[in-house]
This record gives sequence, C-alpha cells and structure tokens, in this order.
Amino acid sequence: MSVVTIEVPPLRERVEDLPTLARRVLAMHAARHERLTPKLEREAEGALALHRWPGNVRELVNVLEHALIVCRGDEIRVGDLPERFRAFPSPETPRRGASRLGLPLTNVERRHIERVLAESPTLEKAAERLGISPTTLWRKRKRYGIEIETLLRPQSRE
Repeated sequence: MSVVTIEVPPLRERVEDLPTLARRVLAMHAARHERLTPKLEREAEGALALHRWPGNVRELVNVLEHALIVCRGDEIRVGDLPERFRAFPSPETPRRGASRLGLPLTNVERRHIERVLAESPTLEKAAERLGISPTTLWRKRKRYGIEIETLLRPQSRE
C-alpha cells in the first residue's frame, strides 16, 4: 500500500538538475573508490546535457562512475566519458581541421530543438519548453528543415 506517490519526471526533462546530480553522484563514487571528487569540465557537462538519457538516473550513475575510473586528474573531461558522449572533443584531442573542433552551435541548437519537439505534444508546448515564442520556433524549424509532423509526440487521450 502506498501512502504518498511522488511523480519524478525523467532526467531528459530536467536537464537543469544534471550538474547537481552529477556532483552528488561523483562525490558518492569518489568516496567508494577512495579518491578525491573530480570536477566536471564544462564541455563534459555540455555533452551530458545533450544526451537523451534513456536509462534515466541509473544511466547517469554508470556513465559518471566510468568517467571517474578512467579520469586521470581532478577534472572529468569529454574524453573520460563513454564513446557516445564524445561529439565534443576534449582539449587533448588533436585538432586537425574543422571536423575536429566539435559541433557548430547551429548543429547543437538543431539537435536540441528536435529533441524538445519529439518530447512535446504541440509546437506551442515545445516553444514554451525552449523559452522562445512559437513564431521563433517556427522560423528555426524552417531554417533547419525540421519536419514537425514526424517529431511531435501525439497527445495521450485520457
């Protein structure tokens, strides 16, 4: 019998909580591995924020433990994260040409808009989540060639 039910949205819907959760998880694993708690490099934090987190917080815990184990210093870099997070190169990555410089901001914005659209029932709700007007979202969608019909999540009927 449950007395109180607490609904917690999935991690992908509360990306703003990622830095706080990451610090707590890193502190927990650092203590378990008898290490000092490393900081999370800004680029690594950005790579984590772009991930959809299908495994929710459990996946975050596993990713950060992996990073802590392979980290060779007091800061976790993108290169310490599992391969799927390496769209952003670490500072140690050799920089040969534009393709090695990471994703351009427009690509990051497009991917983020696509993710929010895929998780939203309407263009208006997506715009609200993005903190922009529906008109601005419509323009950005046109600029990036994003077809909303294939991305918008159908509303559940209750």
